[in-house]
Amino acid sequence: MPRRLLASGFALSVLCLLSINGCPPSDGATDDTPAPSNSNSNANANANDNTGRGGSATSPRAEPIVADAPPAAPDEPAPPPMLAATALLNEIRFLPRDGESAFAELKAPTGASLANLKLVNEAGGEFVVPNGAKTDDAGIAIVVFDGRTVVNEDTISAAPADFLNPVSGSLTLLDVAGAALDRIAWGPEQAEAARLSTGGGAGPEDPTVGMTIGRYPQSLVIGWEGWTSFAPPQATPGLPNPNPGAAVLLPLSGFTVEAGEVQLSWYPVENADTYKLQVATDADFASVVIDVMTDTSVTTQTLAEGTYHWRVQAIDADGIAADWSPVNVLYVATVVDTSATDDADTSKPRGRAQGRGMVTRVNLDAHAPGGAFPSISQRKDSPLLLLESDKTAAGHAWDGPHVTCDTNDPADKMNCTLASTQMINHFYGGDLTQDRIGYDAHHADAAGPETDLNFNEGNWPDKPLRFALGAPVGYTTPAVYSYASLWTALTGAIDDDRPMLLVIVAGAGTHSIAAHGYEIDTTVVPHKYSIIVNDPWNHGGASARRGPMEFYALANRLVRIYIVPKGVAGKKQEKEVTTDTDNDGVFDFDEKSRFGTLWDGRAVGDVPSQDSDKDCLHDKIDIQRSVLDEKHGYAIKLNQKKGDGKARGNPPGNASPGGRRPELLMDTDGGGLPDGVEDWNLDGKAQTDKGESDPYERSDDPRKITGTRLRTKDRDDPPNHNVQTIKTEYTLQTAAGGKLTGRVKFTYNARYEFQASSAPPQCPEPREIVWQFNEVMGEAEVEGEFVCFGEKGLAIFLRDKGEPFRASASGIQTDPCLGGGPVTESELIHSGAGQFFPEMTDALGVVSNAFFPTMNRVQWKTKHRYSSLPTERNFILEWDLVMTPR
Repeated sequence: MPRRLLASGFALSVLCLLSINGCPPSDGATDDTPAPSNSNSNANANANDNTGRGGSATSPRAEPIVADAPPAAPDEPAPPPMLAATALLNEIRFLPRDGESAFAELKAPTGASLANLKLVNEAGGEFVVPNGAKTDDAGIAIVVFDGRTVVNEDTISAAPADFLNPVSGSLTLLDVAGAALDRIAWGPEQAEAARLSTGGGAGPEDPTVGMTIGRYPQSLVIGWEGWTSFAPPQATPGLPNPNPGAAVLLPLSGFTVEAGEVQLSWYPVENADTYKLQVATDADFASVVIDVMTDTSVTTQTLAEGTYHWRVQAIDADGIAADWSPVNVLYVATVVDTSATDDADTSKPRGRAQGRGMVTRVNLDAHAPGGAFPSISQRKDSPLLLLESDKTAAGHAWDGPHVTCDTNDPADKMNCTLASTQMINHFYGGDLTQDRIGYDAHHADAAGPETDLNFNEGNWPDKPLRFALGAPVGYTTPAVYSYASLWTALTGAIDDDRPMLLVIVAGAGTHSIAAHGYEIDTTVVPHKYSIIVNDPWNHGGASARRGPMEFYALANRLVRIYIVPKGVAGKKQEKEVTTDTDNDGVFDFDEKSRFGTLWDGRAVGDVPSQDSDKDCLHDKIDIQRSVLDEKHGYAIKLNQKKGDGKARGNPPGNASPGGRRPELLMDTDGGGLPDGVEDWNLDGKAQTDKGESDPYERSDDPRKITGTRLRTKDRDDPPNHNVQTIKTEYTLQTAAGGKLTGRVKFTYNARYEFQASSAPPQCPEPREIVWQFNEVMGEAEVEGEFVCFGEKGLAIFLRDKGEPFRASASGIQTDPCLGGGPVTESELIHSGAGQFFPEMTDALGVVSNAFFPTMNRVQWKTKHRYSSLPTERNFILEWDLVMTPR
């Protein structure tokens, strides 16, 4: 054999041996791992990726990572017609790329003059639109903050160049009279801010350079609710905004699932009415196997083993289609196995002893509590109260843990970062819930408890990971890696028993997953490299979706890589999160850390800790109604766009501070009626047909209370019989702070019949004596307030205002022996002090025969025996009171 061939054969043998024993990453394809073409099913992980899939038996190719190209801006739909006097903000770029300028786009009728409109930023800085500025034929004009002062009709150059805050700011549009026409905000710590990502993997604190926020094309709603975010290539300065499209598709590109019924889903597009789904067997969609319309963002399709490409197109209510989403590649296999393969040689990095024709998998299951890496879907998962949610269905309610993930529920769909953090926290021995992690991330966003928990908002992992692990977790970006060095970094972390949190980007959307293993498959050519992940997006499931992601597809869409450092420990959750000491439905953590309500079960006077504001409504009822009230509920306004949201003090946004705390206010609206008086049956529902009024509207509080109380003492102890009656007539009216003022009139009558027990000499026989007292009438001015007697309900306490009425009753004695003569009763002191009206509510919440509520009228008519002595069977109180508006 020629010497040259012998040398070549020896070199090849050495190379193979080095590969088997874990040689360093190769910069090129070996003879047995040729670079594949894009036609190979394992090669093309998405339609925009043209990178080869070659590499050594242990590593991908050492080429720069080429991120997927984001979709180009779609065709802009025609803007909707606008009223002649209307002008709105339309699109904002606040963080421009190098060579670009920040801008604010305005939307108004075609050719409308914009002169003297004013833009005001969060710091109070002002820019007045100069004369000559007007909208173009599409109703659009743009103010470019480029440091110049030039007006060219629909294009206005403005100074200063830093007018828009690049991190956290707001912009308000004022008309010529100074009235607000529109407002939008962005970034952390801004009330009612636009979301900066259409997915859950990114938060407001770190926007993408060059991105914009803008209105949906058909949106004319003032404020943040009609806004979305656009990736830099989708920005359209000076042009109508495009319809936003679907961005992040799930399963993520490169994921492998089992054949059969496969769930395909995506982050919902808020202005979409329907979606078009296409699945093809080729990247160019020449061979489409599924082409369907669906009105939801979750669908199940039957797929056989193979490689598929799929995409989604959002379509609005007018039939205008957005651009197609980025294309995902989906691998469908008969069996998906993510269990670790045997590798007994611990002297080498695990997974590196890889030869041809083998599949090697490494994961962290053996190092996790319970023998499996934690698997949890993204969802609200504790009894902490989510005030932004209006869901009440069992298992998915605002006030309890969700049993499974609902990717259409804003309480679940943006929790991917929190769930991925939770899985890593549990891997390290912690037990945090997603709600508790979300509380740490958001409770400082705004004053009040309204936005404490995560709701419809993405999160960068930095803050959640730092809280969950007790140490900062830094991140890197794909820009610092080649494919080979990134593979080495990811697999090296797994070999070192360290999981990772990865953030994926697609278009304007982001998504977070937890990575805990890898797979090298040399049974195929080219070799296939995969990272084993738990994706918390799993509609209808309680666990995460676990599976391998093809490495190149993953690398091309990575935006951040968080590798957990050594020496961390999972944080344990406070027991108060799942403890309700006073059994009022508000758990101790909420009461102590969020609402400031009583929690320890100890009564204050007659009022239990379940009722912190002493309005006779349990704290949970106060909170629940403020969230779900049909006219004023915080969550009803936020989600259903109904009512005014003022139950908690201000129209709600996604970060608006609370200004009213019904759970701490006896009279929330300050109109004079305590909340428990406005809600007689204490059920937290508005029932005007039962005499109830609105606890959030003070104008309906003024009331008058009129009626009588008849106190009868009929003591029958033969031969003695005493009858005493006091009739009291009330005329009261409500005042601020639950107070009452008014007058009382009373009438006193008495007759005593008794047998003389001893007789004077002239009257030797026992005889019946009668004292008949003259009627006594009087009146007094009184004041008082509504008082809660715990479970018994509300009552009224009255006291004299000023000097009480005092009188003595006089009368005539009739004695068969001694004849008649004057008699005097002990001094009578009428005083409102200590006078309690009967409980005004039925403790069981059911109207009794004594309680007659009708529209704008409540009547109490009761007869109450308050002595059990045999001789006082007729010692009773009779009430007949009516409360009506005044």
